[in-house]
Amino acid sequence: MSMIFSRSINALLLLVLAVPLLAAGNVDKLIAGLDHPLWSARRDAAERLAATGSDGREAVPRLVESLQDVEPEVRRASARALGAVGSGSEEAVSSLVKALRDEDWVVRREAARALQALQTTARTVLPALREALSSDSPATRKAAAEALAGIAPASREALPELIETLQDEDWQTRAAAAHALGQLGEDGRDAVPALAIALRDPDYGVAEPVVESLSRIGAPAIPVLVDGLQDPALPVRWGSARALGAMGEDAIDAVPALATA
Repeated sequence: MSMIFSRSINALLLLVLAVPLLAAGNVDKLIAGLDHPLWSARRDAAERLAATGSDGREAVPRLVESLQDVEPEVRRASARALGAVGSGSEEAVSSLVKALRDEDWVVRREAARALQALQTTARTVLPALREALSSDSPATRKAAAEALAGIAPASREALPELIETLQDEDWQTRAAAAHALGQLGEDGRDAVPALAIALRDPDYGVAEPVVESLSRIGAPAIPVLVDGLQDPALPVRWGSARALGAMGEDAIDAVPALATA
């Protein structure tokens, strides 16, 4: 009985030790798949590399090359994969920044999302993301705002563009810009007047992140929110009260106005 148990333990240990080798071999096969003559196979290889996470880091150089593939589907999948495996890689960041100017809007969107996933603060990213906020694609503009939120506080240099984006024609992009401004905390104080106007946004999906952002900015937003408590529009009064409440003790100067409300 003890011999059988010992053999079972040894077999289990061998299996555990073999897993990294199997994973490494799988990554090598997937990297080779990026050279497959069929574009669908190249796309599938990139998508499967994305699922390997940090184990697929050695695929970064080849995925960077795949961002130049003639097929948009392959470029899209390669951008997603770089966001999953490219942590800490300046090569991945640089290539994704270039992909923000890809002719295919889905590639541009996936590149922006990948940069957000990488949580990079590389200064080379900021100019490209600021430019992407004026893209003709709403999805790209939204993704750029989301990426800027992910690299706060470095994104404070994009404050003028984010404030302008609060007036975007696409409500999801406006919401993403409001969220990004909130991630700056007090560094976003210059956006308070624009956020106060955005409290009146007819779309609840925008007004909600605006409330959150004003509460994150804190003290600089208190005068505007106190005024908002007397606004004729119920959603503005309600949003102002919620933002002040979320500040907690930092909004103590607003207590008389809140009591009146």
